[in-house]
Amino acid sequence: MIVRHRRTSKRRGGVLIACLAIVMTMAAMSAMLLQLEANRARQQLFGADQKRALNLAEAGLSEAYYGLSMGLTGNVGTQAAPARFGDGLFWVEATELENDLVNLESTGMCGAGRATLGLVVRRTPVSIASLGVMGGDSVTVGNRVMIDSYDSRESLAPTEEAPDSASFRLQSNGDITVGSNAYIAGDATPGPTGSVILSLGAVVEGATAPSSAPVTMPTIDVPELPAKAFSSPIVPTEVTIGSTEASFGDVTIGAASKLVVEGPATLALNKLSILDLGHLHLDTTNGPITLYVNEYLNFASTAKVTFSDRDPKQVSLLVAASETKDHNGDLLPDAPVNFNYSGVFYGSVYASSARLALPNDFQFFGALSAKQLVLGARSKVHFDVALEGMTMGDTSSVQKLSWRVINVPSSIARNLAPDPFRSLGVDENALEQPSDAHEDVAYQIHIQYLDLLSVQRSYRGPEAAFDWGQVQTVQKILRQPL
Repeated sequence: MIVRHRRTSKRRGGVLIACLAIVMTMAAMSAMLLQLEANRARQQLFGADQKRALNLAEAGLSEAYYGLSMGLTGNVGTQAAPARFGDGLFWVEATELENDLVNLESTGMCGAGRATLGLVVRRTPVSIASLGVMGGDSVTVGNRVMIDSYDSRESLAPTEEAPDSASFRLQSNGDITVGSNAYIAGDATPGPTGSVILSLGAVVEGATAPSSAPVTMPTIDVPELPAKAFSSPIVPTEVTIGSTEASFGDVTIGAASKLVVEGPATLALNKLSILDLGHLHLDTTNGPITLYVNEYLNFASTAKVTFSDRDPKQVSLLVAASETKDHNGDLLPDAPVNFNYSGVFYGSVYASSARLALPNDFQFFGALSAKQLVLGARSKVHFDVALEGMTMGDTSSVQKLSWRVINVPSSIARNLAPDPFRSLGVDENALEQPSDAHEDVAYQIHIQYLDLLSVQRSYRGPEAAFDWGQVQTVQKILRQPL
């Protein structure tokens, strides 16, 4: 009995050891599974953080791009004071390169995620010449009209060989109607849903395919300049406006009277009216002349407009007028722009909100754009490619060139702590939102905007003195460092 009991005890002890080994094995396997699951969970969490960090970096590029388009530097926050966005943060560093290029590098952090993206953009000033010869809504070309190009730096008139040009074309966001025997020495580009309608004998040397998207015509904001008095002559006389930057209100030149404008000059006029037998002379001997006209431009059919030289780069006529009403006091409605005098014009004419019609046999040298453009029979328009590099000075566009993923800065990549704010040593509550984190630079701004009552207004002066709380929509803005 005693021997049998010992054998039974030994067997029971062996079973316990085997069970213990199995239990320990299962525990080890469970621990391994838990570890694997924890690692997988951490990887998933890190992957989610990484995606959010990438989205934050993209948000930074978008914010910087928006800032550049608004005239800012493109810098948004810094590593020491990033912009807070959602449960993460970002900052963008902008570096000015040659040829109007700007390199943007945006770093986003969320949880343990880190990402840095790069974007190269180009600032492109908007020029009248970049529109070519344009009628925003429509273009009507009369019979036997000629449209060609030349370079005023090389010759005073078109030659047999047309100069290279990135802008020369006849274009519209609507239809282009070309009269009989008219000749266009380049492309005629209608709007996306428009077409080129050719009459008998009309020739377009270039393409006539419609554009892929409508062209935005920049608006004109007549600048706020120091006001000066001007007395329109009531008897035949000669009046001179010397070199100045000023606002003169209404300017009317009657029969047998002459107005001489001497450059360099920038004039903001409410109305400019040269009546029959009146004479306007633009003297650019000492510098260029820019005329802004806010409400009414009238060059009567027998008026005379002359120039001291034949250089279109020296004269700019920017017409913001848009309303048809009684402008001259005769109780009859007047179109906002009457460009009726017969002769020659050298310069840039831009009427973004009005119809502009050249009379028959008129000859134009420069750049020409309007809301609606009508070219009278036998008129000649010679586009000057020398104007392509000259801007209106009021707006610019930003073009995206290349996007790429770049290495995260080593000082950031080494620390993958799950709290990005603590990782950078910043106070989350003290950080600014992206819209407030743009680089604070002292600027003078020229802004056109809609106020809270949807009234169009403009301001020119130090940005620090401008009340942004009254802005509903920004239509156009130019910033220049003080």
